Amino acid sequence: ATIDTEHFRFYYYTVDDLSPTGVAAGFNAAPEKSKAVAEFLAAEAESIYEKEVALFGRAPLSDTGQPCGGDPRIDVFLYNGSVANVAETVPYPPGSILRPGWMRVSPDYPTTSHLARDVFAHEFSHLIQLAYDYAQWENRWFGYRWLEEASATWVVDYLFPADNPRFEHEFAHEYLVKRPGFLHELERSPPLAGPGGKNGYEDYLFFFYASHVLGDGTFMRTIWDNTERMNSVDAIEEGLLGQRSLNSLWHEFALYNLNRGDLDHYMEWDGIAGGYKLDGSKQPHVKVQLGGKGNVKIPLPKDRKVPHLAIKYTSFDLSDDKVRHVKFENFGFCPATPEDICQFEELPQEAGYHRVQAWMEMADGSTKVEDWTDRDEVSFCRDEPAEDVRRLVLIYSNAVAEDYAQNYKSNYVGIRNDGTVKARGACSFGGQITVTWTDDYTWGYLTGTDRFTAQVTLKLGPDDFDPDGFADRGGSTFTYSGTTHLEGTPPSGCSSSADHTFTGSGDFDGNGPSGWLDSETDTFNLGLLAFNGVSESVQVQTCLGSYGYESEEAPAIADFCPIDFFGWYEFEFVSNDAYTLSCNDTRTYDASSRKGTMTVEASGTVVVKTGN
Repeated sequence: ATIDTEHFRFYYYTVDDLSPTGVAAGFNAAPEKSKAVAEFLAAEAESIYEKEVALFGRAPLSDTGQPCGGDPRIDVFLYNGSVANVAETVPYPPGSILRPGWMRVSPDYPTTSHLARDVFAHEFSHLIQLAYDYAQWENRWFGYRWLEEASATWVVDYLFPADNPRFEHEFAHEYLVKRPGFLHELERSPPLAGPGGKNGYEDYLFFFYASHVLGDGTFMRTIWDNTERMNSVDAIEEGLLGQRSLNSLWHEFALYNLNRGDLDHYMEWDGIAGGYKLDGSKQPHVKVQLGGKGNVKIPLPKDRKVPHLAIKYTSFDLSDDKVRHVKFENFGFCPATPEDICQFEELPQEAGYHRVQAWMEMADGSTKVEDWTDRDEVSFCRDEPAEDVRRLVLIYSNAVAEDYAQNYKSNYVGIRNDGTVKARGACSFGGQITVTWTDDYTWGYLTGTDRFTAQVTLKLGPDDFDPDGFADRGGSTFTYSGTTHLEGTPPSGCSSSADHTFTGSGDFDGNGPSGWLDSETDTFNLGLLAFNGVSESVQVQTCLGSYGYESEEAPAIADFCPIDFFGWYEFEFVSNDAYTLSCNDTRTYDASSRKGTMTVEASGTVVVKTGN
């Protein structure tokens, strides 16, 4: 039986068609469903026809003269075929482009009238696509088939954004979560689609994203017009140029696919739940833990490459509260000369087409995004609320637009093989140290007594060069004060004496303080090498003239209380992440004409902030 509209003829089967020789024999047993779906689609068909023809600017070719209906109406069959597919659009022979066609829709598939309408809208898009004369018609399957399915699936959402259940959501889930090969290519042509690939259905998500961020879907008409002059990827790139570049859109699309936190746009726009899988089941996942150690170094995944118009990601779990400082190194794309840090022979990189983006979820639940493309290392001190990262995702995107059918084996960019994550149980160090020293000496006919005190305020952080070390990160200072008394009788016999008060302050330069933590012996070692620069001068007036005294001729205080040649001060671990220093060192010296005895006492406490 049939139902006619202006542009369609719907065929549904009846009880009589269920005979062994009937058109519906073997796979059909519900003529009432066939009729109900035919009636519903007949009521919706002309509206869909009008909207899609306006969207694409083109109508299906007429099937007048074809062996089926014999009139210009498009034939639509409501029965189950010999294979378990939901629907199909078939061109009348010969060929598969610039041909009219017919449609079949399974009446058993739709569970709601909206779902039946969605399937019909998808298949009608294929009928319109048959009216295009592809520039590379002989390459339809490899070059255009994916675009046919992606745009036909997108049309459903574009025409009926409020339908529920939603026909297209299944394919969004496939793209974000289940895609075989764990790649996220825009172009899903064989062989990359792999077993179980939908060959384009999932890629509707890019057009869904683009139509929302651009405000409409008018670009689709331009893209399809372009297929008559160029391959599918070039058609998209040029079709979007009037609004935004594919390069710009692709990197943002890579980010939006997280679909969580402040980037849950897909959920907001269309109720699409879930995004990239961040549990390691699809792409690499790194759990950053100390495991009882003071620091760890974790290698990043190796031997990875990102093909053109593709996305890869690595997720990191930073929920271990004992990790207070974390540093990412060499996480980006391969340099122009890979040497031993990349497995792949590198192709020239096009500036701006490859991007590394970092999505971060903070301890307070907020999220943020940073562009790490041009950075070799990034570190976080988790003692600072603004840097307390709990989850991080590195997203690698390659926006080079090349025809996949021609270049699928070569156009990729490699990710470095020497990437690491370094985690430490301490982020910052702080404390006060008091150092006093006395010096009783003779210098020629003079005798002298020096009394000095220095107060040191330490602000230290991890050393960039030593994984176990630390160094001044800005803000470490010292002040000093003291007195010098000199007296003596020169050969003339007239005696003289002088007193001088020293005061001063300064901060540490790149030479100190620095040191390391030894987690096995629970000691904290500190070198106060910067004190070597403390010097003052005194002029002693005698009856024969003035004699100069330079305090720097005395031994440097960093040479006292050392544990090795470099003059490191040893702090002993006591409790509650505190290290204390206590030492007393007396030495005699003979430097040029100056001889004496110096005593240095040092004491203080340094607290290692672990956040526990």
